[in-house]
Amino acid sequence: MAYIFANGTGTAEDPYLVETADDLNGVRDYLDAHFKQVADIDLSGYANWEPINAFAGTYDGGGKKIENLTIVDQRVVPKSPTPKWGAGLFGFLTTSTVKLLNINLNNVSITSEISNPQPASFCYYVGALVGGIELSSGTATITNCVAKNVTINVDGMNYLYGFGAVGGLLGYISHCNVTNCGAFEVQISHTFIASAQMGTGGFIGFMKASCILTQV
Repeated sequence: MAYIFANGTGTAEDPYLVETADDLNGVRDYLDAHFKQVADIDLSGYANWEPINAFAGTYDGGGKKIENLTIVDQRVVPKSPTPKWGAGLFGFLTTSTVKLLNINLNNVSITSEISNPQPASFCYYVGALVGGIELSSGTATITNCVAKNVTINVDGMNYLYGFGAVGGLLGYISHCNVTNCGAFEVQISHTFIASAQMGTGGFIGFMKASCILTQV
């Protein structure tokens, strides 16, 4: 059963109002809707946050805080099909309509324990706000978003047939406009076996095609 928001209808004119941690978790039930955060949110009650995947709407954080985001990602890479996974508040996004605005993350901990015994091909992206945004056309928008006190540990990865990117705010992006964003007090450990180029950065792990960064 889909989550029921107390306020709003999810339109641009009347967005769902996000006031609690449960409200934030309910975003995943309305992936193309509009949201406005109206209170600081503490995610410490979610011991292992499940990233919001395939989000295609607008999330306006309203300058409020999202604190104590913790992810412990434990998965086994399948032989097929080739997965593309993202770890962050939002996971892996592929739609150009996505807009992430005025989001302030504080105290983020992401630990990835991905097992690839085959080894098989996979792509894995990690960032406090978004693991990965991969578009073939159009442009995603990320504006006024900040992450502070970020610790990411992605160790012992076997990317022999895949690709990985780890960043303090954004892991992997393509076709994105990123304006007035940043990541501060970031600690990243990213160790791997790889045959292709990897990306690791305090702000963005890897930028591909058609990205514009302004006032970062």
